[in-house]
This record gives sequence, structure tokens and C-alpha cells, in this order.
Amino acid sequence: MAGSTARQGSRRFAAWSVWRVGLLWRLAAIPFTAFAACGLCFLLWHLVPGSPFATEQLTDPVTRDHLAAAYGLDRPWWAQWFQWSQQVFSGSFGSSFQYRNLPVAALLAQAWPTSLMLGLLALVVGSTIAVPCAVWVVRKPEARVAVLLGVLMDSLLCVPTFVSAPLLLLLVASTPFNLLADPDAGRLVEYGMAVLSLSLPIAAVVFRWTCAALRAAIGASWWPAIAARHLPEQRRWWRYALGSCVPQLTGSLAPLAADVLTGAMAVETVFALPGLGHLLASAARHRDTPVMLGAMVCVVTTVMAVQLLADLLPIVGSRGRGLARSV
Repeated sequence: MAGSTARQGSRRFAAWSVWRVGLLWRLAAIPFTAFAACGLCFLLWHLVPGSPFATEQLTDPVTRDHLAAAYGLDRPWWAQWFQWSQQVFSGSFGSSFQYRNLPVAALLAQAWPTSLMLGLLALVVGSTIAVPCAVWVVRKPEARVAVLLGVLMDSLLCVPTFVSAPLLLLLVASTPFNLLADPDAGRLVEYGMAVLSLSLPIAAVVFRWTCAALRAAIGASWWPAIAARHLPEQRRWWRYALGSCVPQLTGSLAPLAADVLTGAMAVETVFALPGLGHLLASAARHRDTPVMLGAMVCVVTTVMAVQLLADLLPIVGSRGRGLARSV
């Protein structure tokens, strides 16, 4: 008995050691991936001809040369990359070309929370809409409401964010209440429309994933044992069937986070919200390299952090599977 206990303890310690080493490697990979993505964008930016000061109405070429020298654009590309890397490690990310003498870190500190808030709210709203609908459809697949929900979710999946956002804006602007006239109330309405338009495709994707996971759960070997216990129907579906789907659903957070950040760019541009997508689109139009690279670091770090969180959550979700199998 003591020997088996010792062997179990050694296995748990070995599993914990392997998991800890993998976690450290994943954390160390985040800055390397961010720098690799920024390096690729930096090289592509240098391959495209032009200058960030070419669109300005400056008649004196000497003034353009002084601006290029002030921002280090007259140096070789490898020297510019080394200078930007030093600025990243110092926490400043350099100065913006578009907003003169304004640190990029200050712009990112203003834009990043807005994009994170929009993304988190869109994930919450989309999941809140999708999960009950998926449970209803799998529980009663022959009901008319289930068929209508399936058709509606498929329709939402076909409508991109850059189409639904302007349609929502036109719909609210055409109402007789004139909600956008008041500056304070109009800003809240714009944020609400942005979250709703961003959450609609998320709801469609989460609905399809949840339906597939629930159908796999009720086809598992442990599901007849739960049905035989005559538990309340709500408890069977929400605690056991849906609880066993948590690892599959959380594993899909990373690609969904990338889609949310991509959709946020269109939403923030339509509703003129001061988010990371709007900042990145403006920087791309004005060839503002420090802002583009800083925004790229934020996007890559966010997506990889969500991927790491998605890998950690199934450990918590395994408790739900253990509860289901213990019945």
C-alpha cells in the first residue's frame, strides 16, 4: 500500500515537473514570437517604397531630411531595427511619426484597454447567446425553434463584421429617438453596437462548437449511466454534458481571440473608437512604423497569452469530466 502511494506521488511530481517546464517554455516563446512577427513587418515596410513624411505639404526638401534624421530614418535598416529593439526593452517603443514627440507607449496604453474591453465583452455576449441556444438545439433537435436557431446561427456566420457594423449604425441612426445626438448617450450606444456586431459571428462559431461537443458528450459511454440515475434534466445537461465540453471549448479560445482582434479593427474604424485596431489602421495609412510595431507586439502578446490560458483551463475543466464519470 505504501509502495503504491509512493509511486503515485512520484508520477504526480513527474507530471507536474513536465507541465512546469512546458509552461516556462511557452512563456519564453511569447517575446520571441512577438519579435519575429515585428521583424517580418519591419522588413516588409522597408521593401515598400515611400516615406512617412511624403504626404506632408513640405516644400523644403531640407526639412524632410531633418525630420528623417531626427527619427533615425537616414540610417541603415539594421541600425533602425537595433534602435527600435533598444527602445522596446526600455519600455518606450519610440516616438510616433504621425503624432510628433508622443511616445508610442502612451498611445498603446490608451488604445489597448479599449480593444481588450471590446474583445472580452464580445466573447461574453457571444457565449451567453450561443451556449443556451446550443443546449436547446441538441436537447430538442426536431423542434421548430431548434431548426430556426440553427438557420439563424448559420446566417450570422455568413455576415462579416465589417457588414454588420455599418448596418447597425444605420439602423440606430434611422430611429426617431435620435440616440446618437447626445454625446454621452451616443458614445455608450456606439460601444454597445460595437460589442453586438463583434459578438454576432462569435456567437455563431461558439454555437457550432458547442453543438458538436454536446453531441459527442451524449454519445460517450458515461452518458447512459447519468440518464439511468433519473437526475433533473437541467442538471444532466448543464452540469455533466456541458461540463465535459469545457476542455474542447476553451481550446478554441486562441483562434477565436485572433478573429476578435481582427474584427475589432473594422468595428473600431466604423464607430471611431480609440482602440488598437483603429490605431493600427491609422498607423498603416501614415507609415508610422513605431506605432505599427508596438501594436503588433500587443496583438501577438494578447493572442499567445490567450492560447496559454486556453491550455491551462482544461486542467480546471477536467474536474467536470471527473464528476461526470464518477456518477
